[in-house]
Amino acid sequence: MTHEFGRLDGTDHFVAPELYPAATTLSDAFVYRVEAELFYANAETVRTDLLERLENRDSDVELVVFDLTSSSTVDFGAAQMLEKLEEPIDDVMDRWRAEPSSS
Repeated sequence: MTHEFGRLDGTDHFVAPELYPAATTLSDAFVYRVEAELFYANAETVRTDLLERLENRDSDVELVVFDLTSSSTVDFGAAQMLEKLEEPIDDVMDRWRAEPSSS
């Protein structure tokens, strides 16, 4: 299971908005958590999920945080996926920068 996290208003706590409806996502930051071990068998699914969620954001993101505190294991295959995430994330962010602002 994966979540995009939001902040509980008035705190520094980040939680899943689908579990805590009072939490709100930050417009300029994308906080993502995997609630499982990250290993070769789920690495591509997690990568695809993260990039799709990032693509579907309504606002430009300046910071991406990949929270692995719930992932007790990250194997070599997953580590390779993480290493290769920088380029596709940068591509998404570059597209936002190139698009004219809607404001």
